[in-house]
Amino acid sequence: MAKPTFVSETETAYDSATDPKTTSSISVLAGDRLVAYANNGDQGDGDISISGGSLTWSNPVAVSVASNCELWMWTATVDVDKSMTVTFDRAGAAGSFGGGVQVFRASDGFGNSASTNSTGGPSLAVTMAQANSAIVVASADWNAVDGASRTWRTVNSVTPTAGNNLERSYVLIGSGFTEYAAYYDDAGATGSKTVGLSAPVGQKFSIGAVEVKGTASSTSPKGRLSLLGVGL
Repeated sequence: MAKPTFVSETETAYDSATDPKTTSSISVLAGDRLVAYANNGDQGDGDISISGGSLTWSNPVAVSVASNCELWMWTATVDVDKSMTVTFDRAGAAGSFGGGVQVFRASDGFGNSASTNSTGGPSLAVTMAQANSAIVVASADWNAVDGASRTWRTVNSVTPTAGNNLERSYVLIGSGFTEYAAYYDDAGATGSKTVGLSAPVGQKFSIGAVEVKGTASSTSPKGRLSLLGVGL
């Protein structure tokens, strides 16, 4: 299998209650796979919905638990080449919120997803349906612990950091919440993978993950004939 190609990440501001919030323009091609995520500081701040690109958005992750950040993740496949924006609209009016969109290319589609909420260092097991998939992870901490010393968990020798550009977002909103987003570009073999952050601990987190498949490798007709000993 070949891993998908990461193209871009575009996000709104997180530091205000302005509603709705819309990204800047995103250039996409037909067949691109989009994974979007958004959170607010508290479940009582209201559910978040998404629109954009005249696309059909699926909602594989929705964490909505009292006294936790509300976390949503969506997926969509681009129909035609275009420039588009994505809008996050919240049902409530209180507290800061925001969201982001990651774009992948050379992908067979979306695989499995998972979500949970708990305390400590964010940890989530998600099962890969296809080898060499990417995993998009979003996490939000209701305790608003400072994540300056954050450490992402390692999957298949891949550890997202700001330096390698696999970490795509980190926002600390004072006493409101802390937001994290990253992707693992190649999760390796199929099976269960544990994503998230091992530090900082002391979090009260909501976390979600979505698998983005790569492309299945195939042997060309010429290659198959060569293997059979047929001259070309």
